[in-house]
Amino acid sequence: MRYFLKRLFVVGFIFVVLMSVIGLSWPLMIAGESKLVVQVKHHGNAEPLLCDGHHLRLLSANLAHGRSDGAHQMRQNDEQITENLRILASVLKREQAHLVALQEADAPSWWSGDFNHLSFLAEEAGYAQSVHGPHVTGLGLSYGTGFLSNVKINAAWSHTFEPTPPTMSKGFTLIKIPIMHPHYSHIYAASLHTDFASASARSQQLDYLAEVLLSLDAPYVVLGDFNCQYMSKGSPLPLFLEKVNLKTYKPYESNHSFDTFPALNVRIDWICIPRHWMFQRFNVLKDVVSDHSLVVADIKVVSPSP
Repeated sequence: MRYFLKRLFVVGFIFVVLMSVIGLSWPLMIAGESKLVVQVKHHGNAEPLLCDGHHLRLLSANLAHGRSDGAHQMRQNDEQITENLRILASVLKREQAHLVALQEADAPSWWSGDFNHLSFLAEEAGYAQSVHGPHVTGLGLSYGTGFLSNVKINAAWSHTFEPTPPTMSKGFTLIKIPIMHPHYSHIYAASLHTDFASASARSQQLDYLAEVLLSLDAPYVVLGDFNCQYMSKGSPLPLFLEKVNLKTYKPYESNHSFDTFPALNVRIDWICIPRHWMFQRFNVLKDVVSDHSLVVADIKVVSPSP
């Protein structure tokens, strides 16, 4: 009996210590800094975007922490994570997007190979610059949203939304891009990831993003995993687009050809552009490189009406 009580005490003590550590670390695990100027990493030479008479190709990719469409990245070894990302890089190289918006993108993290996924993809796919906005940091993890770019990025910021426990924090990365265009000297692009579990949290997060976008001094695009459909009851997406004067491609399409999350047959990844710009091409790629499908669009940057 005494031995049993001793073991129970030891196990209980270890449990209390672990819970204390986790309790102290939880704020770090669920949130990065709320607003942060982030570094633009250079992997090659990048020039300003030439838009006069040329299209802008945008691509959105939820990286799923490098696990492809597997159940969880912790169930895959480092070699498999690397191979998954190498396959994804081959798709990015084929598509040749000017900007690739990333979600669930890992800096060195113990559960996904402990290397920088953005730098790996940039070098494998031939991108000149990368930006990472961490929204979750601590206990050996660092991941969030970001960009790969073949055009010059002048500045970059990471915004982390208010914590939404028990789910991990989400946010967006915002970049400023110089362009050669008769009416614009620069534009902005945001890579977004919203909370998947709470409709009210998604609504608040999109309201916050709208405030940031409406304060900008040039046109902007928003790409990413919105975790909501357009036509579902209570979706904040239509109101968000109206508020920030953006549009998306055929949001009322009722068949499943534009689904981006195959497991549930829903469309939750979106590319949103100014209302006076034009979609010249839009495609949901069939390549299986994540639990999300990649979305790509060619955009004509149109001058505003006089």
